[in-house]
Formats: sequence, C-alpha cells, structure tokens
Amino acid sequence: MVYFSYLLRIWSEQDFNHTSWRLSLEKPGSGEVKGFQTLEELVSFLEQKIHPETAEPPVDQVEE
Repeated sequence: MVYFSYLLRIWSEQDFNHTSWRLSLEKPGSGEVKGFQTLEELVSFLEQKIHPETAEPPVDQVEE
C-alpha cells in the first residue's frame, strides 16, 4: 500500500489593499516543506504524486 501524509498550512498575506493566500505542505517524518502561491499549484503537485504518469510537470520543470 502506498500513501502520502502531509500537514497542510494555509495563511493570508496582506499588501496594502490586496490579500494573497499562501499554502504549504510539510512531510511529518522529514520536516520537508513545499510552498505554493496558489491552490492550483498545490493541486498540481498532489496530482503528480497520485498519478505521476499522467500529470503535467510544473511550469518551472517544463523543458523548452
């Protein structure tokens, strides 16, 4: 059986009149933290973990 366990953190950051939401996942065993600026980035990361053969790579990992 394969499973993934993460601690999800969500918080807001305010800059003048604009509020941005930030997200992070932490692996409890290792303490490794991965941050995300959007919900879409987080969902893409999880899709890659669950279905690595069909998920599109993140924008920063696409070869040009």
